[in-house]
Amino acid sequence: MKRLLVALAVMITMQASGQYNLDVTVDNETGDIVYRGECTFKDLSSEQAFTWLRTGVGHYNPDRASVTYLERHLKDYNIVVLMGTWCEDSHKMLPQIYKLLRITQYPMSQYKMYGLDLNKQGYLDEHEKYKVENVPTVILFNKGKEVGRVVETAKVSLEADLKDIIKKHKEG
Repeated sequence: MKRLLVALAVMITMQASGQYNLDVTVDNETGDIVYRGECTFKDLSSEQAFTWLRTGVGHYNPDRASVTYLERHLKDYNIVVLMGTWCEDSHKMLPQIYKLLRITQYPMSQYKMYGLDLNKQGYLDEHEKYKVENVPTVILFNKGKEVGRVVETAKVSLEADLKDIIKKHKEG
């Protein structure tokens, strides 16, 4: 009977959160909170230990010319981000992505984010599906086809790199 009640409580919790493919653990060696599977910025924002997200959003000031371009064109693309909640590069880039999506009024229905564990493994093999070698990996898709990605760190800046990917795609 006790097992049934525990299973029922877990199912209710999973339904209430809307998450079926997210595993949250604490790494025994580092103490890092590790998200593995599909997650949202709301999930990350609700984690008290992720102060890097709030701090990073506040400190990020994207280039206005690139933002203006992205306001017009980014909505034509779907975005998939694979990241590690344990990864310093993800700690830097995720707040930038979050702020860019907000200020460009990007439709979040076109955005997917997956956490990978310290071995860069996803909950449902997202790491294989998207051929991830390093995190974070930001992938832009147009009509289901990958048109470019930013891996680990931006070459110029996140907004400039996304703008360059879109410009190259539009030029053919």
